[in-house]
Amino acid sequence: MKILIIGSSGNIGSFIRDRLLEKGYMITGISKSKSKLVNKNYKHHQININSKNADKKISKLLKNNHTCIYSINKKEKPKDFVYDIKLLINYHVFFLYKILKPQSKKKKVIVINSDVVTKKVSNFHYTITKQIKHTMALFSSDLFSKNIDMYSILLGKVSADKHELKIKLINNIMKILKKNFNKKVFKNY
Repeated sequence: MKILIIGSSGNIGSFIRDRLLEKGYMITGISKSKSKLVNKNYKHHQININSKNADKKISKLLKNNHTCIYSINKKEKPKDFVYDIKLLINYHVFFLYKILKPQSKKKKVIVINSDVVTKKVSNFHYTITKQIKHTMALFSSDLFSKNIDMYSILLGKVSADKHELKIKLINNIMKILKKNFNKKVFKNY
């Protein structure tokens, strides 16, 4: 199976990438930074989703893959509320919508959501955009063609030392890759 990972160089994305490569999957990785990983089953594309035509480039790459794992985490310095919410909605909602809408072949899409949607205290604009992305999975059959099976995995608090949560994450991804579920949301905590 061929898998596209958007955000393949981040903390969570690189963990997912490395575990899936160990299991023999063919991975196409996308991130705004270069990759030093050398593996015959890995092809890296350096694409910043803010760049011109990034959605078209990534949508084209997705056509050649069975599954997309969307694991971006935007770390821009906050400017002001309006600017920040527009930026985050673009990253977590509209960009995902733009790359999935043109897909005509059957695809599984797994969106990874950080602990922000489960925290009691967080930045409102970040929480709301992550929650919208999470909710997209529940309504994916209404938003996209019936060819898109979208799933959301809600993470617990993930940091480099939280190996157990990362193992649960991989186990949830493997469940989704191996079977078709009616369940669209997986809690990882």
